[in-house]
Amino acid sequence: MPNYEAFITESEYHKIAATDKHIQIALYKWIKKSNNKNWGNYLSNVYILINILWNNQYCNSVFKLNHFNIDDLAYLFNCMVLHLLPNPVIKVGLPMLVATLPYMEFDRMEMMLNNIDEKITKTTTSEEKNSAIKEHCEYIARIIYKTHLENAGPTKLVKSKGSLILRLLKILISAKSVV
Repeated sequence: MPNYEAFITESEYHKIAATDKHIQIALYKWIKKSNNKNWGNYLSNVYILINILWNNQYCNSVFKLNHFNIDDLAYLFNCMVLHLLPNPVIKVGLPMLVATLPYMEFDRMEMMLNNIDEKITKTTTSEEKNSAIKEHCEYIARIIYKTHLENAGPTKLVKSKGSLILRLLKILISAKSVV
């Protein structure tokens, strides 16, 4: 695990990674079945991920300094995911949503929030703020996706806990054969 102790704890890091998998499963089900129950499950997991960092004192101060609330952060996450549909996933060992990476590498999140906040003034309407968030997040999502695709190749959404276990086993077996 990278050393992000200045930003998030190891426990928070692992909770975010686990929540990412739940989001992928819910997103996959929503894409395949297009019903509100699966969309609600997806959104509730997005808010769980955001709350992990919202409850971190350092992260919370960065969010507030840049005038972001929990709903803004959920919108940011969703813009990145929805922009890259049908496959908003990158390979970082196991599959991970592009939108999760800035939450795990919080220094990147901080830069992203600073860039968006520079475009927003006290007179900015909520629609203008959402437009600035969407524009910036879609741009960042494309960069992250393209970079990881070029370096690690394509991957797919985690469809179920079983498919996640199979992928993990394949990684472990291939790592063992290299050693």
